[in-house]
Amino acid sequence: MSTRPAIISMLIAALLAGSSPRAALAQTTDDRNERYDEINLEMERIRELDLLAPINLSTRTRAELRTETITELETDYPTIDRQNDNRVLIAFG
Repeated sequence: MSTRPAIISMLIAALLAGSSPRAALAQTTDDRNERYDEINLEMERIRELDLLAPINLSTRTRAELRTETITELETDYPTIDRQNDNRVLIAFG
């Protein structure tokens, strides 16, 4: 399961709470879970779509997040595709 929904929910929670992502992470697990549940319900209401699977909450260090992002990038956007896109962008200036 992708962790992007959890990351997005965390950032949305921080924005809605009027705080920084760091402050959102400093909350207790119960506070975060409750807030994420509220956000998920609101997202379902706004999008008029049910959540397909529960979002697993976790925290990562900057290094872990960097490694995970690079791994996902390699999987979702292979090097050959990036090189080809780069050639097109260079050709168009």
